[in-house]
Amino acid sequence: MAPRVSDLIAYPGLRLTVHATAHRLDAPIRWVATSEHLDPTPFLDGGELLLTTGMLIPADEAQAQAYADRLARAGVVALGLGVGLVHDVMPSSLIRAAERAGLLLLEVPQAIPFIAVTKAMSDLVAKEQYAETVRISQMQRELVRAAARDGPAGVVRSTARLSGGWVLLLDRDLVVQQAHPQRASERAAELREELARLGRGGPAASSIVERDESISINTLATVNRTHAYLAVGLPRRPDGVDRALLSMSTSILSVALARPAGSSQRADEYRRTAALIRVVRALATVDQDLLTDLGGPLFGHPEIVVAVVTGGRRDLDGLCLALKDQLFDDCLVTRVDQQVTAIVAGGVASAAKEQIARFQSLRAGVSLPATPSALAQALDDAERSCTRAVTLDIPVVTPSGGTASVFSIADPGQAVAFAERLLAPLTDYEQRTGNDLVESLDAWLRHHGRFEPAAAELGLHRHTLADRVKRAEKLIGNLLDDVDARMGLWFALRTRGTYRPASSGRGPGHGELVRPSAWPPEAQSTR
Repeated sequence: MAPRVSDLIAYPGLRLTVHATAHRLDAPIRWVATSEHLDPTPFLDGGELLLTTGMLIPADEAQAQAYADRLARAGVVALGLGVGLVHDVMPSSLIRAAERAGLLLLEVPQAIPFIAVTKAMSDLVAKEQYAETVRISQMQRELVRAAARDGPAGVVRSTARLSGGWVLLLDRDLVVQQAHPQRASERAAELREELARLGRGGPAASSIVERDESISINTLATVNRTHAYLAVGLPRRPDGVDRALLSMSTSILSVALARPAGSSQRADEYRRTAALIRVVRALATVDQDLLTDLGGPLFGHPEIVVAVVTGGRRDLDGLCLALKDQLFDDCLVTRVDQQVTAIVAGGVASAAKEQIARFQSLRAGVSLPATPSALAQALDDAERSCTRAVTLDIPVVTPSGGTASVFSIADPGQAVAFAERLLAPLTDYEQRTGNDLVESLDAWLRHHGRFEPAAAELGLHRHTLADRVKRAEKLIGNLLDDVDARMGLWFALRTRGTYRPASSGRGPGHGELVRPSAWPPEAQSTR
């Protein structure tokens, strides 16, 4: 919610005075603008406090009225006139015009620079945003506790109380399951047409605005199956907090409703874990307490690891069973079509990788260890790594470190194609002559383009190495004194796996030549 005029007036040190329409002090202000134009409306967006010294404000009553009316029509909330420069006191004609236009009129003392008003507004906006974040976090905790204590009924009651509106929960057949307050069930009839439209494969959500009421309808689904609808009516247009509340309620109800009658224990866990992942992706921040409430003791561990696995259906089924048999409560698993997502405790990540490696058809991406609150990032990392594993036919891909590199964002197929294209002339030259220029370029690049240490490592004279670099330049068509050309060559060598830093004790800046190796350079295989 934006700060109000009354908040700005009460801000310490500003000493603003109200001259017109004092009854509108509760009006929200979006920002502060400054203009001396007689018609500044083309430069405004609505919701502003407009500051001016009044340099061009006419003294004529009719023209002053036209000025105030223009601002009011443009959505300006308040006009702040700085006295002491052009006007010693607030013009009475402007006061009357602002009152008739319904425009708040504020006097800014000469000793208060306009920038002080802008800074005060910035401070109020920051405080409002922080308060909004705290409120959303408190709502999140209350909804989770309500779900744990009273199930869907508790979530519906809490959502209605927190929003100040009414809430309906309907099943797939549009039968009301929960309503709060109870009389809200009477609204179901008027929503049936819109609910039926969503149920026929329409959008996942819908919004209806009527007079002073706004109604939001969301589908509740897990594993791509809609099984209920949530309708929330508010006596106002929803703001950021309202939208966050609706998102949280929808996600948490999806978890609370994830146990259909007669389902198997394994299918039930799949649905719950899939719903948990939806909650994590829907919420801006997720703390460890919330994860423990939703996901159980697994999230009591200091670190978790995510594996995303794809492959043959039979092997995926076998992997799910193996993970649960071996890891018990240290593992959550969900299966959607031909993809398995497993969340495991950090201490058993190696065991999980061993189970994945047992199945020949599977390709997996495994995240780095992360705190439970970083689960969303771990899910993203594992999914990207799984894509690379499939593209390059590597059993398991794991990022090499906690810091991002160009290889973590590059498309593997395009990167490999680029490397093969750039290095093809060097490969052809080696096949024709038996002379390997790649090794020389590798050493030269690792020594930052310095010939003496690179030649010493290779056991060559520096002039011999210089000749080889020049020959390579002619073959690839790039002058390697250009930083972009060097970067491209380095990227190609790393992508093709021609060079990989040595783990031996040969000293910093040295490496070993390896052929072949798979993309990405940091990829690790468990086989």
